[in-house]
Order: sequence, then C-alpha cells, then structure tokens
Amino acid sequence: MWRLPTTRLATKVARTSCRSMATKTRILVTDPIDAQGVDLLRSKGYRVDVSTLTPPELLSAIPDYHGLIVRSATRVTKDVLEAGKQLRVVARAGTGVDNIDLMAATKQSVLVMNTPCGNTIAATELTMGLLTALAQQHSISGVHGKTIGLIGLGRVGEQVAKRCLAFGMNVLAYDPLLSDQAATRMDIEPATLHDVCARSDFISLHCPLTPSTRGLLSRARLQRCKDGVHILNTSRAGLLDLDAALDGLTSGKIQGLGLDLVPAGNHPIFAHPNVLCTPHIGACTKEAQARVSEAVATQMDEALRGQAYRNIVNAPNLDLQTHSVRPPYALLAEKLGSLQAQLLTTEKISKVRVAAQGKEVFAIAPNVLRSAVCLGLGRHLLEQEVTPDAALGFVHARGISTDEHTQEDLDRDLHYTNVVSVTCVLDDGTSRTVTGTVFGTNQLRLVQYDALNLDAILSGSMVFFQNTDKPGVLHAVTQVLAKHQVNIGCFGLGRTAGHAVGVLNVDDSPPAAVIDELAAMDQLTNVRLVNLLDMPLALPSPLNVPAIKPASKHFGSGPCKKHAGYRLEGLPTRTLGRSHRSTIGKQVLADAIAKTRAVLQLPDDYVCGIVPASDTGAFEMAMWNLLGPKPVAMCYWDAFGKGWHHDAVNELRLPDVKTFAAPYGELPPLHEVPMDHDVCFTWNGTTSGVCVPDGDWIAADRTGLVFNDATSAAFAMEMPWDKIDVCTFSWQKVLGGEGGHGMLVLSPRALERLATFHPTDRPMPKIFRLKNAKGEVGMDLFQGSTINTPSMLCVEDYIDALDWAAAQGGVAGLSAKASRNLGVIEAFVEANADWIGFLAKDKATRSKTSVCLQLPHANKAQLKAIQAILEANDVAVDIGSYKDAPPGLRIWCGATVETEDLQALMPWIEYAYHQVVDDAQ
Repeated sequence: MWRLPTTRLATKVARTSCRSMATKTRILVTDPIDAQGVDLLRSKGYRVDVSTLTPPELLSAIPDYHGLIVRSATRVTKDVLEAGKQLRVVARAGTGVDNIDLMAATKQSVLVMNTPCGNTIAATELTMGLLTALAQQHSISGVHGKTIGLIGLGRVGEQVAKRCLAFGMNVLAYDPLLSDQAATRMDIEPATLHDVCARSDFISLHCPLTPSTRGLLSRARLQRCKDGVHILNTSRAGLLDLDAALDGLTSGKIQGLGLDLVPAGNHPIFAHPNVLCTPHIGACTKEAQARVSEAVATQMDEALRGQAYRNIVNAPNLDLQTHSVRPPYALLAEKLGSLQAQLLTTEKISKVRVAAQGKEVFAIAPNVLRSAVCLGLGRHLLEQEVTPDAALGFVHARGISTDEHTQEDLDRDLHYTNVVSVTCVLDDGTSRTVTGTVFGTNQLRLVQYDALNLDAILSGSMVFFQNTDKPGVLHAVTQVLAKHQVNIGCFGLGRTAGHAVGVLNVDDSPPAAVIDELAAMDQLTNVRLVNLLDMPLALPSPLNVPAIKPASKHFGSGPCKKHAGYRLEGLPTRTLGRSHRSTIGKQVLADAIAKTRAVLQLPDDYVCGIVPASDTGAFEMAMWNLLGPKPVAMCYWDAFGKGWHHDAVNELRLPDVKTFAAPYGELPPLHEVPMDHDVCFTWNGTTSGVCVPDGDWIAADRTGLVFNDATSAAFAMEMPWDKIDVCTFSWQKVLGGEGGHGMLVLSPRALERLATFHPTDRPMPKIFRLKNAKGEVGMDLFQGSTINTPSMLCVEDYIDALDWAAAQGGVAGLSAKASRNLGVIEAFVEANADWIGFLAKDKATRSKTSVCLQLPHANKAQLKAIQAILEANDVAVDIGSYKDAPPGLRIWCGATVETEDLQALMPWIEYAYHQVVDDAQ
C-alpha cells in the first residue's frame, strides 16, 4: 500500500504533478511536543508546521496536510477528517485516542496511531504525587497502612501498584483481563469493582476510555464508596461522573479529588478547595516528552512511507504490510473477541474458549483462531499495543486460561458451512457465547448470541440491547435514534419465549448521550455500543515519499560497498597473528597476487606486486622510480591526476613537462599527446566522473612509458595491457576491499627502465624503494614479499573479493554490471533533465563507476540538505561530490552495488531534491 510506481511517469505533466505532491509533504502538529520529534521529521524531508489552532482554524488548515500529530487538547472530529482530503495519518503523542473520531477516520481511510509506552513512568510518578499531596492536604496521617483500589492494572496501573506496595499500602485491583491468581502473584488483592469502591481509602483510575467504561465511577458507584474516600483520575476525564463527584465533595462522601485533565468548560468542580487538578501533564516530564516525541515522529514517518505500521488502532481488518485483508476466519475470531470485550460490564474474564466447526476452519493451523480472539480482547481492554504473535501469550500472562477446539463436522443445530464460537467464562460463574460465520468470501456475520439465533453484520458501529419480547420496543428505540439523527443501516433480532436481543448497525457512532437515553428506557437492559472497525482496503497513495529503500545505503566512492554475501566472520583467520614473512604469510600474499593476475588477465611477462599506501603510494612509487629519462606528458581531468602533475612539477621538479588538462567533466585532446614522452594519466577520474573511452590514442610504437592510475577503473573497465606499462590501483574501489594497500603492475619495458635508470636527483623513501643497495630490482616483491608490513586480515578480505570477482565472470562480468548500474542513472537523468544532469556531458567518456551528477538549481547548502535527508532516512551515505570538484552528487556504480538498490535510490534523490529546492522557492 501507498507504494510509488517503480517506473517513471511518462510525461512532463505527470512528473510535474508528482513533483507538486512532493513539495506538499506536510505534517501539522497542533499540540506541544518535544522538539526532538519535529527535528527528526524535518531531517527526513517533511515540512512540519507547529501551531495551536482553534477548531475553525484546524478545519481550514487541514486540507493542506498529509499527517496530523496531536495530544489530548486537539479534537479530531468527523468534520476535520472529512476536510483532510490529503490526510493519511493522525498520530496521538500519548495513549488515549478518545479525542479522535475513530469511526470517521476509518471510513476516510485515515490511519490513527498512538504511542502508549513512552509516558508510563511519568504518569505513574504524577499519580503518586497527587496521592501523597491529597493525603497531606487533608491532614490524613499518611498513606502507609491505607487501602488503595486500582481500577485497571495495565502499564500505568501495574507501576502504581508497585509503588503503593513500597509505601506500605494495601493494594486492591479490579481489571477485567487479569485473573485473581495473576494479581495475587503481584502481591495485589484481586477485587470486584464493587469491592474496590466499598473498601478503598483511595481509588485510582487507570483504564482506557471506551463506550463501556465511560462514566465508570458513576453516581451509584460513588455512593457505595467509604465516606471520606480520595479519588485519583490521571487517565481519562470521561471515566468519572463529574457532577456526581461534585455532589460527593459537597456531602463529604469524597474527601479529596486528584485530577490530571484539562478543565472542561466552567464546571464548578475545578474550583472546589478539595480538588487538586493538573492540566493533563501526566506525560509532561522532560524524559517522557522526548520519548513520546521521538516515537510519534518515527511511527508517522514509517506509516507515511508504508514501511511499518506500529500502534495502529483503527485497521484491525487489514494486514497493512502486505496491503491485504486478513484471512476471514482469523478476522472473524478477532472481532468476536473484541465484541466480547465491549459487552463486558463489571465482570472479569477467567477463561476463554474457542470452538470452530467446519472444513475450512478445521484446516486452519492450531492456535490461529485462539490468538486472534485474544488479540481482539487485548486491543480493546488494554492501552498498549498487542500484536498478533504476542496476543495469546499476553492473555496467558495475565492469568486467563484459554482453550481451542476444532472439528470438521458441524453440530446438527448449526445451519452454516463453518462457524467460530467464542465463550468467555466470567468470574461470577456466568458465561457469554457469541458465534459467527463468513458469508461468501468476506462477509462476517454474528449468527448466535448465547442460545439465540440472529443475523447481524459484524462491522462498524453496533448498538446491542436486550428486552422483553413485546410490541413497541423497536419503535421506541428507533424514535430515540431518529431524534438524534442516527441512521440505521441494518437490524438483527434474536428471540426466544419472552426474551430478545437486538443488534442495530448504525451509520455513525452515536454520542454517549444517545446510549444513555436508550439505557434509561424501561423496556431495555444491557445497552452497549460496540465499535468494530473495518478500514477500506483501497487506501490512496498519499505522498511522493518512496516506500522502498535500498537494501544497502552504501554508494560512496571509496572505500566502497562490500560485495553481496560478504561476511567478516567468514574470512579465514589462518594468518592472524602470523608474520607476513612466515611461510603461510608469503603463500597468502602470493595467492593474492596470482588471483589478481588471473582476474585482470595480465600478460605473462607483466609483474604485479603489493605495495604500501594504497593507489597513491603505488603511483608515486612508480613516478619516483621511473620518471626522468624522457620528457613527460602529464594528462589530468580530476583532482588526483592534478595531484600527479603537482608531484612531477613541484616535487620531482622534472625539467620537461607538458600539460594536457581539461575542466571537470571533460577530457583534453588526447590525440595530441606525444608518444615519445612518458605519459601519466588517470583512466577513470574518480572525482570528475570522466574516463578515457579506450586506449586507441596510445601508440603501439611509443618510445615512452605509459603510466595508468586505474584505481577506480581496474576490474570494472577493460584494460588494453599492450598499451600500458605501469598500472596502479587499490583494493578499496571496484572490489570493495579495505584501504591502505596498493597494487603495482609493470610491463617488461617498465622493468627494463627500472633496472637501468638510477635517479640521483631525488630522495627515495624506504617505502618507495624497488631496488636494493646494489641497484638490483627486488623481484621478490612480485612474488609476495612486501616492502613493509601489510594487514593480513585486509589481504584475506582482498582474496575474498577476488574470488567473488572471478565468480561474476571476471572483468567482463564486473564491467557489464557496472554498465547496467550506470544505465539506471542515465534513465533517471533523462527523465528528469530539467533539474539534474551528468558532470560528464559526453556519454562516450562517462564513467560507469564514479558517476558524478550536477543539480544546477541547488546551491551548496541545499546539496548538503539533500544528502542529510538521504542519510537521515538510511537511504544513502557519502554521496557528496569530492571537496575540490564542482558541487553535486557522486554515486558509486561499481559491481558491488546492486542494480535494485540504485533503482530504489533514484526516487529518493528526486524526493529529497524537491523537498529542499522546491520548498525554498
């Protein structure tokens, strides 16, 4: 889902439209969050606006945004969601999402996520602070020895319990999804909701706000409390009946009230002297804010890009990673679990039984249905992410036993092909069974409620009620709904002698006042609002943020990416700790030389040796030993070739040097280079992206030596060895080896020069010395004896790379892959020629390894910003142009880079460019 097409749009108009979207990749933050998250999103290329808006201002602004981040102050209503035509994700920086219309978001295909874990400790600490403050404010002797009743024992409730136990308090707890045994193991006394109210000196609320928990501490329950009770609500405002609580404060039933919520309107309770109120700051410690901010930014980024979907609360029917609807019977089982959770009143679940009958469900792997039921229970009853893989274990950890039974044949009283039944055994000895089936391929239906047969659609907002079976009940119900303009989509009825269960599917989730009015009707009992969310599968593609990243972010031009399948731990350790002069050391060095010769197909009479200091050391070694007898033609078109020119003129101070230079991106007139001179050149300009197309300009009957710096060409470009007398390269370029070691290749003509030319006008450092004190060439260098100590681990790494190169077909295979890689960039540049181009304009001289690009409309600061976006998104690193080269990008396309990774990189470069450059305009 939300995937960008892998091919470029064909027309300029289409590209412009796509580009326009990229410039509007915008996220709105309407409640304060830590700057860390905002900075993180901006570093990834999003335009983030932070502004506190009134409801009309939010309604006006939201059409321009793809993402919205809120805390609890902003209400994301149906109107806001419908106005956000580009809106794709609403992220709650915190836990509760009751300020977001989940049903409306789901219908609009807007993902809603929360970040439930970042503020656990902060909310716990605030609760304990309010607890002790209330105790001290009202001259209570303290909290030690007092009884606290916890309603909800999830993340925060469990942490509060631990601290209350440490304070020496007696801890009672009620949680519908926690067994008595599990509570006892935590030194907590399990209790019913009635007992919590009746026995507690302090009551603390720690449960999610749902239709079934709204008004949980009602007037009736407050009346059951001890006189002088203290109540803490650091969870959600709707859990406590504020009017009833105010009356309790006035009568003395409630001695003190600690609230962490934003005052609603001008309710007089907030002015009562026995009320301590903080403005919903439970997550406002510096540490919690940083954690939540980073988490919400990361989740938002991942979801907008389609890479991961964490803590999504409104798409249980979809497998978002595969853009598919979940298998129908697993989804049915989850919905039945969620239905059971939402039908609970104050009972606790002690056991869950899953029974499946029919050929299709019999073929489902064991525990799949049972896990799905537990997922439905956990997602509704707990304020934390419960994943499909962990759901069953999570329920078991809370002391709830489960079992699953499947059979191929159906019982005689069931008239469906396949059914799934979920039974919740409750702590009061009663049980409730709901049974469902699938019509066609994906129509989920509720077909039994306990012993009553019915037919109801398991989707959307559903109003359940029970009633005596007599005329006029449905008419009375529909009158209430009509009065509040709640439209009915479908009605299911199950009945037996004198008793009926009704299920109304309604278009929109009714307000709490509607449910309260229905519950007050004499004809109805057990009125429950159940929301079973189903997000449409056809989610729109929101952004020009590429969904696919390269498997490797390494596109730097040296050291370069390791080859596919490389494993450091797979390298031999036979020479580690051994001397390079030992028998095995020399054998391994000689093996590296022999394999180099084989892969490069060096002529038999050429020699090859390992020398110090990478390609730089190798080339300067050759210059210091061999230049002088003849005039020299220095040819350069990049930074390194220019460095060799400096050496010849300023360090060696050669008397007769001709210069053939060209600007970055071009070649000098090589056909004018005199062949009676020694000639120095760089086959491939690593910093300029320009290479010589072939060796035709080098005369076969030349009298001078030809020096070829081939560090980024060797192994990737065919070398006409009969035209080259000196060739140098390193291990760290085309083969992706390690730095610090160079290779020196000499032809017979070069060896003859070395043997007969004895320069006396220059110092010869030890690491340059190719001859002994007698002036004799040290041929053992070319057999594996090195001038100084090499890293044997790097040698093993080089041999591994050579073996890989041979397996790719040698130079021919490596060259072909580099050409394919270059082709990816050439196609991309051709399609985007209005803003990106090659530094090397002539295709014939364009490098296939170090590809240099120019972005003429981007300045240096913008180029750095583009690179920062790519690096922040783990897409590409080290792709800036060389420090002395024209500003731009440089992308390595050697054979160790996978073609698919370059294909994935190109849309990211386009995205980052338009984020930076277009936004600046």
